[in-house]
Amino acid sequence: MAVIPSSDHSLNSGAIVTIRSANVADARDLLRLMENSLETSDYLIRLPAEFSRSNRQQKAWIRDLTAREQELLIIALAGDHLIGMVDVSCDMRKRVRHTIRFGIVVEPAWQQKGVGGLLMRRLIEWADTHPVIRRIELHVHDGNRQARALYEKLGFREEGRLKNAIKYEDGRMMDDIIMARLSAGEV
Repeated sequence: MAVIPSSDHSLNSGAIVTIRSANVADARDLLRLMENSLETSDYLIRLPAEFSRSNRQQKAWIRDLTAREQELLIIALAGDHLIGMVDVSCDMRKRVRHTIRFGIVVEPAWQQKGVGGLLMRRLIEWADTHPVIRRIELHVHDGNRQARALYEKLGFREEGRLKNAIKYEDGRMMDDIIMARLSAGEV
């Protein structure tokens, strides 16, 4: 079971944020965070109408994800308020099981305050000490410059670009950028 220890961190604003593994008791708050993020972000692939999960289904998803040794669900809390999450998944086929992918969401009011960086650093620490994981990859919208800058700062490099892979409701097209970070010694 993939679990990270709980740790407290001070943001530049002075706010204290706790980073820890999620558990089924967090299901309702995770649903709220995801629904709110889908309503407010231009940089998620899924639209609000495409996300429909009951509290029971959310608990099952958490149980399934946290039961696997190469998958992880980390949350960020300000007091008792869930403000961010990163979920890590892995394809267990033998030739690619050293590679993980993740999705990250931070509540809009907490964006650009260091929460995403805290979540990402904990993910990287976990992955770098994992006996199997050697590669972390992601997809990011070309227009999401703040996220791209954070990923680059943390050692991710652009590996490819899917031209016009994302189409917004207003007809705009955007490239989907594939980035990855290799474990030390794998570069």
